[in-house]
Amino acid sequence: MGAQGGRPVGEVLAEISAALDGVLTDTSLLSDADALALVGQARDVAGRVQALAATLAADAEARGVSERAYGTPLSSWLTGVCRLTRPEAHRLLASGRALSRFAAVGEAARSGQVGVEPVSYTHLRAHETDSYLVCRL
Repeated sequence: MGAQGGRPVGEVLAEISAALDGVLTDTSLLSDADALALVGQARDVAGRVQALAATLAADAEARGVSERAYGTPLSSWLTGVCRLTRPEAHRLLASGRALSRFAAVGEAARSGQVGVEPVSYTHLRAHETDSYLVCRL
């Protein structure tokens, strides 16, 4: 997952978390355009982190780590430990499975080129139908 020679994911996530602890959120002196640009930038970063979380969750699920460590499926662990609702946990895992199955799409989501929700929703809807649609992901 990610570029070769990249930094360990835990290290990067710790740095993101630490940086967010020191964020100044007063944007009252910004122009309207700059305020809107920050909203867009924050959404882009959140989308990339969401794609990473989904990919990590799918990997953990495939490896059975929560079953070995806690005797429970990952979806239950996500609701208990990470405080996700059941639908949120299932969406995270479904997104992660889709991003893992289609490596190019997963990389595109983690780099911010595509969003996680549109990819997973489109992918899942294509597979829910009785017709013979071709999934292009």
